[in-house]
Amino acid sequence: MPSEATERPSASPRDRRLVVFPTIGILAALAPGPPSVASDASHTIRYSTGADFRVLTISLSLPVPPDYSLPAVRIYGDGRVWRHRPSYMKRGGDYEAWLAPEDLDRLLRFVADQRLMAFDPEKVEAKQHEAERRRLAETGGVPGVADAPTTTVHIDLEAYASPGVDKSAKGFAKTISWYALDSVVSWYPEITELRRLQEVAEVLWELGNRAEEAAARGETVISLPDLPGADS
Repeated sequence: MPSEATERPSASPRDRRLVVFPTIGILAALAPGPPSVASDASHTIRYSTGADFRVLTISLSLPVPPDYSLPAVRIYGDGRVWRHRPSYMKRGGDYEAWLAPEDLDRLLRFVADQRLMAFDPEKVEAKQHEAERRRLAETGGVPGVADAPTTTVHIDLEAYASPGVDKSAKGFAKTISWYALDSVVSWYPEITELRRLQEVAEVLWELGNRAEEAAARGETVISLPDLPGADS
């Protein structure tokens, strides 16, 4: 069973990668002169392609002892997708496969288009509280769930720049954690930020599934699943 230390397939070495993703009209974004709406809406993403550089991570956590591991998926700058299943689960172990460089670029564009880099936990929490108050006023109660996992998505880039994000310096990092994410989205689908977070989480978990399935078949390369369109 492949481990996290498995040697990656041979490929052209890259020390770092720069990806510029205009989200509205490539020609307008490249036009000279003052910034246009298109160029304002673009993302500039730079990340290390080192084999040990974690670009994206998703994990679950519960209020349990720290040695009680839960599923996790890590995506590295060289395209490696590492999937962990705890030993108590069926097919427990570590699995890995690789995304092509262009697929990793597309994945990061998707994450940026879903506006996770600009996710503001305080504002989103306020939206959830307001939705709960409306539900309470309308129905006399609010849904709840006990012992649900907390979903955590971590983004780690060499740099990220966008007019909507006040972080363009080298070393961009973002961690988003949300309790009972799937349940909250089902109760309050009007909270766009949480729907976007859930969509990113589903894509990352699916990549982990694909890595596990590929490893079981003795394959090393996987493709991206279909990516949901980002909300405007």
